Amino acid sequence: MGYEQHRGHYKPPQYSKDIKKLLAGLVQFDQELSDLNITTLVRAPLVHYYSELIRPYWDGNGRVGQIAEAAILQANGFRHAPFAQAG
Repeated sequence: MGYEQHRGHYKPPQYSKDIKKLLAGLVQFDQELSDLNITTLVRAPLVHYYSELIRPYWDGNGRVGQIAEAAILQANGFRHAPFAQAG
């Protein structure tokens, strides 16, 4: 992912130990955003974006990130969280 002309090239994590550490960081990141009273409509997509950076796959549509975002929205009272997009 990424293009040299944009001055970046992303390589996802390759080892399960690294992914587990990054997932723990994702949970901590979400908790810190919550503790800082970051609005749900900002927090949910940030968590989704963070989870996409952890994904060790080059392809796919990131359903886990979509589900995480929708779960945060629903847990905070949004009645029409986009679970249908994750299917």
